[in-house]
Amino acid sequence: LAPSFGGVGGDTNDENLATDRVWIVQVASDSSITAEEVGTMTVPRVGAAALCQNSACDSVLILGGNREGSVAEVMSTEGDAAIFVPVKIDGLPGTLANPTICGGALVAGQGISPMTLEPVDGNWTAEMLENGDFDLTQLSATATSASGDCWVVGGLAAGGPTGLAFRVSGGAVAPKQYEASRARFGAMAAPIGSGLLEGGLLFGGGVELGEPDGDTGSLEWVRGAEIILP
Repeated sequence: LAPSFGGVGGDTNDENLATDRVWIVQVASDSSITAEEVGTMTVPRVGAAALCQNSACDSVLILGGNREGSVAEVMSTEGDAAIFVPVKIDGLPGTLANPTICGGALVAGQGISPMTLEPVDGNWTAEMLENGDFDLTQLSATATSASGDCWVVGGLAAGGPTGLAFRVSGGAVAPKQYEASRARFGAMAAPIGSGLLEGGLLFGGGVELGEPDGDTGSLEWVRGAEIILP
């Protein structure tokens, strides 16, 4: 979403609009920041996910966040330009809200199950992960452990915030699922790199749906954090 006064946004009305514009942002050694527009996607996207298709990351799969057009497209760079080509992904709906990719697997999004994404003959296919027969949440927090497992905690489901936690290991969802002590969505996560808890994963912040003064649609901050020790 971008403001409509121009700049990185559109130039109509007085609202935030979904944008299809693409920028390269560079941070110099003196911390100065420059942004250069390099093209437009095939459709506007909000909250999309991205996955490098090679080690150079000069070919990128962009997934979801669309209300029209293809659910995904591939961005390739040629010199200073970027080229966008829509792609079909068998196994995914035509639109996908708030997807999250972790360790090459699709681990969050609206109305889907945990999926692995694989390129096939110029297109992509999505197949449900082993032990992945459950609906994913939106706006969950993810972090990758030292062993390469992806942990997914919380999120927003059809019934509200959840504390469900699961991990993706070896291309499958681990059979055992866990429950966090607090339901939350929109949280942040990071691995712990030193100290007594080195190797652990920190999940903190986020919000939940509160009921102050009878307002069941209000948002309340979830205080504190939780640590997973794999």
